[in-house]
Amino acid sequence: MICSGCGLELLVGAARGRPARFHGATCRQRARRARLANANAELLAAVTAVEAAVSQVRRMVLAGEQPPADAGSRLQQAAAELAEQLQDAGTTPGP
Repeated sequence: MICSGCGLELLVGAARGRPARFHGATCRQRARRARLANANAELLAAVTAVEAAVSQVRRMVLAGEQPPADAGSRLQQAAAELAEQLQDAGTTPGP
């Protein structure tokens, strides 16, 4: 049998009880995080877009450069998309 968390082979245990699905707590948590990331992929993509826009502006400000005129609009658009995703996530039942 294969571990649901790391994908490595599980050792065959005793013949009694339910068969193990994970090596331990670490693999169980890894599988849980993977399920959550898969279920919330669109929301996480929107968060990543906002982080990228903020990072670009921060980099330019710290370098003493003037951020391009469209940097603000990109950040605003990414934030609006994130707000829409959050609103949709609030009205849609979760996993």
